[in-house]
Amino acid sequence: MMQAMHRLAVAALSLLAVAGCGGRVQPTAVDELRGTYRGVGVGDTTAEVERVFGHEPLSGQREPIAPRKEDFVDIGGPTVIAGGCGTNLRYDHVTFFVCDGRVDGFIVAQSGAHTTRGIAIGDDAKKARALYPRLTCGESPFEGGSYPYCDGRIAAHRWLWFGRDPIRSITVATVPLRT
Repeated sequence: MMQAMHRLAVAALSLLAVAGCGGRVQPTAVDELRGTYRGVGVGDTTAEVERVFGHEPLSGQREPIAPRKEDFVDIGGPTVIAGGCGTNLRYDHVTFFVCDGRVDGFIVAQSGAHTTRGIAIGDDAKKARALYPRLTCGESPFEGGSYPYCDGRIAAHRWLWFGRDPIRSITVATVPLRT
């Protein structure tokens, strides 16, 4: 009798675990090819982003593009985003770049965020170079110094940037990211 109850409990837990995984987006998943973070991103409207992250006012060109709880230099953000409109939806650990009411990129600095190839915040840049051999790595200048980065085009209309070493940010955009 005890074994039967144990088997039933294990089966129920297994069913819950499998059902709970059915197509749900991992909370820190960055799909660099689709251009999404937590299931929303490139091409989505600001309303779609707000459905997942909540309402925030659009920030303008005079405001930082770093996520609200992050310092741009500390996370190694891209110093130039070619062709960006300059408006953003900024949240604690992610900023979505918005142009004409639609997302055209984002920068993530959330602990545990990881790409589909398995590069996560906190990984060494060496691992990023190995898994993304088409990226170029170097030093991005900023007023008072520089910081390491790796970036490059990974698909049509898709650029990827890893800031710092160990990695402190992941940026995905539809336009080139430059130093």
